[in-house]
Amino acid sequence: MTVKRIRRVLIAWEFGGGMGHATRLLKVALALRLAGFIPIVAAANPQTLKERYQQHKITLIKAPEAKTNWNNQQAFKATSYSDILGIGGFADKTTLKNRIEQWIDILKKYQPDLIIADYAPILTLACYDRLPVICFGDGFVVPHAQKGSFPRLRKDYPRVWSEEFLLENAISAMEPYTKTLPECLPDIIKGQSQVLSIIKELDIYGDSRDLAIGPLEKDVFPIPAAKKSHLCVYLSANHPSTSHILNIIAKHKLSADCLINGINVTAYKHWSSLGLNILLKPPSIKEILSNATACIHHGGINLSEESILAGRFQFILPKHFEQRLNANRMLSQINSCIVASRKDLDSAIIEDVLLSELSHPHNWSKPLEKAEQVSKRPSSMINLVTQVERLLY
Repeated sequence: MTVKRIRRVLIAWEFGGGMGHATRLLKVALALRLAGFIPIVAAANPQTLKERYQQHKITLIKAPEAKTNWNNQQAFKATSYSDILGIGGFADKTTLKNRIEQWIDILKKYQPDLIIADYAPILTLACYDRLPVICFGDGFVVPHAQKGSFPRLRKDYPRVWSEEFLLENAISAMEPYTKTLPECLPDIIKGQSQVLSIIKELDIYGDSRDLAIGPLEKDVFPIPAAKKSHLCVYLSANHPSTSHILNIIAKHKLSADCLINGINVTAYKHWSSLGLNILLKPPSIKEILSNATACIHHGGINLSEESILAGRFQFILPKHFEQRLNANRMLSQINSCIVASRKDLDSAIIEDVLLSELSHPHNWSKPLEKAEQVSKRPSSMINLVTQVERLLY
């Protein structure tokens, strides 16, 4: 009798903010373990949700550190995913070679049979023609090729680096490890399969492809609307509008749960003294949305999607380019969100939005209609586990 060896799957993220990736990959790790695999998670920031990983006894390791190599005094403006690869290491041969060597050391130590790469392009390069890779994540981190190039995200700017230059660096870095070389830059992150964990309404490439099939999970969505106005506030402490919003909430004694990323002790004591409920540890998104009628946040992909799935009105204040892309996509696809432009970020406009838009019951029912529609779609988790089984067995 032949005993089937239990296969190891390395699930990794090396670029991007923490909460969305950490939450998504914990869910993936648990689903793969349930399916009979051994999951190992390599995280850019292992401190994000560390306690939850420990609670579930999921092996959690540190991914090689991703440092940007932008020394230009001008603001960095990515025109496509290729520029993001450039600033993340592909524009510098030495950086790229060092990071590949670090990943190869991890691969030798943990001996995975398959890689799930969520915004981990240097790992996919290290695995090129060596291990099966599933390129996984939201629309932004799983771009598709159009005539051998990445689709443009900004049409009014030239590319920061040419794709030919970045491809040349990638080939130079990987030549010692493989005889098969990519023909174009998108080939590097293509992998053996691509799985989106996003609904089509949030796929920024959704107008030119049809890969998104549904939410990662759909267990408790949509969530019935709360009967009284209550805000879910999830903002960065250093965003210029955060203090405006907290002041308005305190001034009008609005009901709210406030999770302020990066808040210091002094600020915590100040806002708490004004009667605000400042959360120091992030609860589950489902938990915080279950009591809310509207969500105020920066437009991160994870909270954006779960707010849609829960059926919550959204007020979005983007911090960076990816969040602006997410927000603009939502504006074109759903009728239950407001996106602040840079000129809208003054206290008078924010106060009007909080009091006239987010506090009125007639807006609470709109997003529930979209949530009902989306909840009928299949889960992308099923697709991901199926792809793992197909590639390994």
